[in-house]
Amino acid sequence: WNPKASEKDQKRQLTYAVARAGGMEPLPWFELLVRLLLSSESHRDLLAINPFLNPAKCEAIYEKLAIVLMKANRLGQGRRCLVQCKEVLVILDRIRRMAQTGEKERLSVAKQGLMLKAEWLAKNLASKR
Repeated sequence: WNPKASEKDQKRQLTYAVARAGGMEPLPWFELLVRLLLSSESHRDLLAINPFLNPAKCEAIYEKLAIVLMKANRLGQGRRCLVQCKEVLVILDRIRRMAQTGEKERLSVAKQGLMLKAEWLAKNLASKR
């Protein structure tokens, strides 16, 4: 809503807002905005959804969307690292029990598994996104 707009433009804005509230105009949803990021005509496409946006507002929408996507990516990486940490801890506990009971054959296989899991964890922790 632009209170500085002319009366004619304010009427158009109100008509658009009422039509949107009534389901006659499309509402953008997250997945659509992500798809629009991939479009070479993303600003034009976004203006087709809301003709009252200006280029600066379109750019602000895409900047905020990019921030959300980057944060989601980092959260996903963090969650994967936590899962891998738990897996490493399970293997370490298994190795400790095997060492106490003297299971030498299984112990060497468990140590190899630990090395692989720890290596994947280290790569995931060090990955730059």
